[in-house]
Amino acid sequence: VSPFSGVVLLSASGQREHLEPSTPASWEGSLAGTAASGVLSAPPLSSSAGCVPLVQDSLKGRVLLAPRGSCSVAQQALDAQAAGAVGLVAIDAADAVPPKVLPLDPGLEAPRIPAFLVGADAGMALYDRVLAGEEVQAELSWAPLEIWDRRGSISVRNAGRAALAWSAEGLYAAAWPGSGAAAEPELEWATMADDSEITSFRASRANDEHVQKRLPFIFPFFGQEFEDVSISSNGYLTFDTGYEGAFVNQGIPSTAGPKGVV
Repeated sequence: VSPFSGVVLLSASGQREHLEPSTPASWEGSLAGTAASGVLSAPPLSSSAGCVPLVQDSLKGRVLLAPRGSCSVAQQALDAQAAGAVGLVAIDAADAVPPKVLPLDPGLEAPRIPAFLVGADAGMALYDRVLAGEEVQAELSWAPLEIWDRRGSISVRNAGRAALAWSAEGLYAAAWPGSGAAAEPELEWATMADDSEITSFRASRANDEHVQKRLPFIFPFFGQEFEDVSISSNGYLTFDTGYEGAFVNQGIPSTAGPKGVV
């Protein structure tokens, strides 16, 4: 139903191991293609975790695996890109990665490679394997999503390669560059009409008037599986992630239009 968005480790026997959750980057909507793969490279911790310029072509065709350092993940991705890497897997300092997107620093150009953030336990265990000399193949995949309601069922499709910016204040919002400030949403009930796209909205938060809808399938989203979705009266879709002490909801970004979430 939904392509897996995140980091997958590929074994020689063809088995696929998902690193869950894998927090995506805010620039993934502007990337070419929907996947990148390569052998993982892990710099020693003494290299400032990738927060210093890397030797040109030292990561050619590879995926950089590095703990979060003093710089942003976006800067790490740019440094990895300059060294020839096809992707970045950053390791968080905490194990419970919050379900939001990795921001792009103001004034920083968008990287042309994907980046994901993984939890400390799984990430450092993988880091130790790679640093010890094990060759690990990784695949990074991404796809903007749209949700459609057709006669009581909900389906998911890849929305393509629209260039999105993001607001990540706990919940997702798709903020298109140059679209100006977001107006307050009109809190009208978004009816689930037959064969029609669910109404989008123009703000980053859901409101109190919502319904819980049982999905006709198990929906994989950022390394978790959901059976229900909350639909707000402004058309915003959110899932309860169940993270304690972190962000508790995450929504589905849309490429349907300016400020659009499906």
